[in-house]
Amino acid sequence: MVLTIQSMPSEHPRRRRNENGIIPIRTGYTWANRAWGQGKDEDKVEGMDVVLVDLIDTAASQIQDYQVKGHIVLCYISAGTVETWRKDYKENKEEWDSIKAENMDWYRETWIDIVNKYAKVKELMTRRWKIAAKKGCDGIESDNVDCFEHEEDCVDGVSQDKLVEAQIKYAKWQAKTAHRYGMSLGLKNSLSLIPELIDHFDYAVNEQCIQYKECHRLQPFTDSGKAIFGAEYYQQPFKIRREAYHYGMKVKNEKNGKWNNIW
Repeated sequence: MVLTIQSMPSEHPRRRRNENGIIPIRTGYTWANRAWGQGKDEDKVEGMDVVLVDLIDTAASQIQDYQVKGHIVLCYISAGTVETWRKDYKENKEEWDSIKAENMDWYRETWIDIVNKYAKVKELMTRRWKIAAKKGCDGIESDNVDCFEHEEDCVDGVSQDKLVEAQIKYAKWQAKTAHRYGMSLGLKNSLSLIPELIDHFDYAVNEQCIQYKECHRLQPFTDSGKAIFGAEYYQQPFKIRREAYHYGMKVKNEKNGKWNNIW
């Protein structure tokens, strides 16, 4: 059963839901990145199929405004780290601190313990999924779901195999929960988990697969007709276009503090 919390605006054809109550995020869809990166505040929205926004920082009224104009709105959430600048962290600091694992390299973020604190992690993340549904997000971009790739600074004393097992379990729970609230879910990076997760996720967001020659691992999304949104930082446009065309990706290249669409 799909739970819907906020009524949606009149439907643009691309916003029609499938038999499972989800708006499909299809191969070839264009996107505006208003959620992250240096160019997020100025990335062009007009003419884009999808708009990616930050869940916490974006008002429900802004989300609905995008939807009225026919855009599909995907909301960014870090599902794998504690972000100490977030409003919900500051309101429930003790709870969020209780699921911290090891520090990331990034400023003010800490990996969450998806092995030993799994029940509490689900409780806190369910609250964020409910916020997304209440604001009217059409889908979620779930970031930092690659703790298993950082064994040395993720959950102390846990083996790689155990981390992979926990990450897959957590990812499937995220997808099931998003779908229960009528939202799609995107897989961020985590390329090695695609064979296990392709049937559960609705689109992919990837950083630097062209740079690291890893885009072939996203082929299952292409084969399933699911969008791949790419971000690159150091590649030449001609190389991006060649790879992006092959996999049906829509790739942005960040240069001089701006996102440039390479399609």
